[in-house]
Amino acid sequence: DKAVIFAWMESQVTDIELLMQTKAGRRQAFTTLYDRYWDVLYTFAFVRTKDERVTREILQELWIRIYENPASIKCDNEGSARRYLFSKLNYNIIDFYHQRKSETIISSSELPEPLLDITDDEYHEILNSEGAASLLAMVADVVNTLPNPQQRVYELRINQGKSVEETAERLGISKKTVSNHLSAAITEVRRKLGPEYETSKKMAVLLVVLELIAEQG
Repeated sequence: DKAVIFAWMESQVTDIELLMQTKAGRRQAFTTLYDRYWDVLYTFAFVRTKDERVTREILQELWIRIYENPASIKCDNEGSARRYLFSKLNYNIIDFYHQRKSETIISSSELPEPLLDITDDEYHEILNSEGAASLLAMVADVVNTLPNPQQRVYELRINQGKSVEETAERLGISKKTVSNHLSAAITEVRRKLGPEYETSKKMAVLLVVLELIAEQG
């Protein structure tokens, strides 16, 4: 059956190849990538938003970006864009809910509960996403003024992506102390970056992500 053979051939093409073909103007490549990820990305977003309209709006924005700028999508060593797409989608969900607050300060408790149910790795991919570097540099300037224990915990948990357990073992302290130090550091960052937080949507999202990492302790 030709349809079965064609479907099998499509399944063997890597995401990076599809993105390169999309960039070259081959619409079928974009359609293949769309079909490959639509269901799982929709489920991921809907579980977190509980809102079909919001889910479709967020996904539409993501797919428009993929179509218009496929070169911006990062793939892993196996040529898969899966982890990047999920991380980008999660960032967009947080971003959407901040926009909805229309300049109102948002805390992690105001976000949909399912947003809390993602891994450290997913949070750190968000922190490594485009546009985060300059904001993290502002945060780092504040962290460098904090007591040494808070600085060391921030370095391991945020900059190096270590787990609570790994950080506690490295520093010879309890997991609870690790969480307390990180929470205190982020609280001070929020206080000192108040003006930037009030006016920058991206800074607000970044601080929410940092808070969620701290809460996972």
